[in-house]
Amino acid sequence: MTFATNFASSSPIVNQDYNNYVDNKAGQGDSIMSQGISVLYKFMTLFSDLAQGKYDQMSAKADRARDSQQAANQVDSIIAQLKDAGSTGSLPKEVID
Repeated sequence: MTFATNFASSSPIVNQDYNNYVDNKAGQGDSIMSQGISVLYKFMTLFSDLAQGKYDQMSAKADRARDSQQAANQVDSIIAQLKDAGSTGSLPKEVID
């Protein structure tokens, strides 16, 4: 890890051995805490994936409901234009599909 400096020298402020020290120390942390945090992150990922799946299902059902409502509105519009009980009207292809 290097930091930007205003010094004219080309050597970084942080010694390269420090990077190795930090990486090794992070892996050696308190095993119970590290494992606990790891489990929490796994649960967070699991719940995030489950929530995304439910949102996708809701979105698909909302799209279908919206399309069904639009088709029902078109049918109501055609029914409103009929004058007699025996009259017929043609439905648009989108409504039939």
